[in-house]
Amino acid sequence: MRNLRTGLLAVLGGLVLAVALSWVMAPHPVILGGPGTTITDLGGADPWTGEVRPMIVAVPNYGESGQVTSTRTYEVPEEWRDIRVVPLPVGFAVGSLLMLGLIALVSRRPRGTAPNPAVPTA
Repeated sequence: MRNLRTGLLAVLGGLVLAVALSWVMAPHPVILGGPGTTITDLGGADPWTGEVRPMIVAVPNYGESGQVTSTRTYEVPEEWRDIRVVPLPVGFAVGSLLMLGLIALVSRRPRGTAPNPAVPTA
């Protein structure tokens, strides 16, 4: 029963750390655009490989008459090639190992002395 509990805690610790790292490190761009701004590709991060794809935004250029003269596309964030995300399998492995280390540390902690059964309690 103790091994089962240890295994479940290790899996739970791995899952929690993997999801937390993936969510915290993923890019969360905010788009402030005017009328006509469209998002052509949502982009995001691949959770299994850690690859980041930029969000593609099309912004229209309005002429003096108020008509759309051309459209420019932007990659958001611009420095998306520099962003790295921890893949889920790596986060799971690190989280599981950290949880197992914590369990081992707590289980080796010295416990208090056992009460003497020969001494009556008051």
